[in-house]
Amino acid sequence: MDLALLITSDTAECVISDPFTGKETDVVITIHGSYSDRYMKALRKAASTKRETEEEIASASFNFFADLVDGWKGIQVEGKDLEYSHENAVMVFKASGDIRKQVKNFIEDNKNFLPKR
Repeated sequence: MDLALLITSDTAECVISDPFTGKETDVVITIHGSYSDRYMKALRKAASTKRETEEEIASASFNFFADLVDGWKGIQVEGKDLEYSHENAVMVFKASGDIRKQVKNFIEDNKNFLPKR
């Protein structure tokens, strides 16, 4: 087997599915995987964040996922494209537990970061 088939990419595009239909939407989030340096930095940051209240725990979670986002397309608020920024990413993950869950599951499946076969 060629080693190139086992080398993960730092990022991959996570296509968000409609939670009701299961069909893919036009929302695509570029996310850093668990083998990337950015993931390790986000993990260290999350581990060092003081969390005593439920609100602080939730905030650390939203920030962790936002730290892994490299950009997106297709996210709109009230019919207008939402520009990517860390602050907007925190807002998206805070607003949508479903997006957060899909991104989490995407990151946990390392096949998403391997070359396509």
